[in-house]
Amino acid sequence: MRHSRPLQNSVHTTATSRLHAKRPTTRHIDDFAPPPLWTVPVMVIKGLQAVSKAQNGVGAFILQCKRLEFNFCDHGGSSRGMKAFLRTRLATFAKENPQVEIVVAPRPHKHPIIRGVYINGREKVVCVRNLELLQVLQKAELLRDASGVKLKKINKPVQSLNESVRGIWSPYHAKGEDVYKV
Repeated sequence: MRHSRPLQNSVHTTATSRLHAKRPTTRHIDDFAPPPLWTVPVMVIKGLQAVSKAQNGVGAFILQCKRLEFNFCDHGGSSRGMKAFLRTRLATFAKENPQVEIVVAPRPHKHPIIRGVYINGREKVVCVRNLELLQVLQKAELLRDASGVKLKKINKPVQSLNESVRGIWSPYHAKGEDVYKV
């Protein structure tokens, strides 16, 4: 069994060992950095995993409207606003929206329409009969900014793939004092 020496006796040996010991090296701030991520164990909670839908605008914005077709009648009075739009505002509208193909075609003996063709393959048609020049411009901007997706009723303001944590409340499942008269 080894006996420990009292502290006074070891003062001389400690002093001499300090002289012969290596000097401590200076440490850089990088020596105190946390370990890299691949060495840290990661715990995944399976209840919180969710599939996120791709959203337009996250990477780069892609305008959904690829073509606008303006159809009008040369002789009909209902095409007056459309013809005024085509003469005065169509050139500036096309310059402001170079990513949208503009097609102008006559449609004899029919009311004027604007047809939007979208990258998902759908089409939206808006009748612009008897509308003024600025109203036709508003309808063209409406079709340009639309996504081409069919309109659907939203029942709940929040849509999620995960189930509710608290469950669905019902007055018929309440217990004791929580029971309400219906």
